[in-house]
Amino acid sequence: MESIPLNTSHKRKTFFAQTVLNNLNYWQSRLNDRQAAPALNQARDSIIRALTFGLDIQDAWGQAYKLTLDFSPLIERQGYWATWERVLKKAIASARQVKDTGAETELTLLLTRLRFQQGRFKETVSGYRQVIRLARRNGDQRNEARACSNLGYYYIEQGYWQRAEVLCCYALKLFKAMADDHGRAHTENHLGVLYRKQRLLNQAYYHLKNACAVWQTMGDEYGLMYGFINLGTTYSTEGQFRQALSYLHKALDLAKSIGAETFLGTIYLSIGYAYRLNNNLTKAEEYAIKATSNFHRFSNQAGLAQAKGNLGIIYFHQGNLTKAISYLNESLEMWAESKNEGKQIETLMEIIKCEQVRGNYRQSAAQLPKLDALINRGQTDQYHYLQERLTQFRRSLAEYPPTRQTTEN
Repeated sequence: MESIPLNTSHKRKTFFAQTVLNNLNYWQSRLNDRQAAPALNQARDSIIRALTFGLDIQDAWGQAYKLTLDFSPLIERQGYWATWERVLKKAIASARQVKDTGAETELTLLLTRLRFQQGRFKETVSGYRQVIRLARRNGDQRNEARACSNLGYYYIEQGYWQRAEVLCCYALKLFKAMADDHGRAHTENHLGVLYRKQRLLNQAYYHLKNACAVWQTMGDEYGLMYGFINLGTTYSTEGQFRQALSYLHKALDLAKSIGAETFLGTIYLSIGYAYRLNNNLTKAEEYAIKATSNFHRFSNQAGLAQAKGNLGIIYFHQGNLTKAISYLNESLEMWAESKNEGKQIETLMEIIKCEQVRGNYRQSAAQLPKLDALINRGQTDQYHYLQERLTQFRRSLAEYPPTRQTTEN
């Protein structure tokens, strides 16, 4: 093999740049090869190394950007969020350097989605707003619709239902006009979740089944997993446990087959919820513990807070009030840290209920000012019915002397 003389700085730089380009092209071809794709789990560090070098070379920008986009879904599903966040930040900086605003928009969307999965809600809102601004400036309706749909989903989770509906309906209109089935399915899925929370179950089933039908036609197993999770949870809400567990186990099988390990916790949590509503507390506890383990593994703080809260409710129904309050307090601290007022309210209500059943009326009454403050400063659409719950708590506590206290179980 003939050697290449590298006797000048320019030749060495050219040789290095070509080597980096070859490496990027190699990994792109492996990623495009469906048969080779499963082996890429072991090649994660090599691909990240290739991108780290490639994003520093202006002539390699096109290849590095494409590989970043195409590899992102795979590494997200594996849960390597902190590592991938560093790559995405570097890629965004490179996009700005070469003045590629379209790429900056796309990469900012990926970074924001990653932060949502980590429960970093304040950064999620600012990130999606930034994407919407960038997309509108560039006339990029696809990414505008994606950001509106995803921000709508965030608002659903936070209880801002009116804002969520406006954003998701606007996104759905854009996706339909562009004949973008992928975006339409995700947005129908988001609307299904919204209407389930509002107890508009006919509308929820309509949108969720539309989403699943599109994903099945597209052969999108990852999207279909989402749809099955939400259909299962909706059937749980309605008390149709057999159908709920059928969909949730289908979602679990799909998650395992496509390597979506970060979603196992969410599915375990939903299965546990179905068992709890069906009064099978042993199974409910088993799956809530599995969910907790998965959320710990991937540092998913929002998921962990939800899992601990669910365990607290399960232990309450099992009669283990001390353990129930311990888990609920852990959950409350985590929701307070992430500034999720809706979840703080839900958890405080469960704590007050536990303290009342335990006969600890003084401690129960001490929680009411916190609950009152959260409800009265809250802006979310679900808060209107909470004032009535707060009044009921006050009435029930007024029936007992403030000094009354009984022994814990």
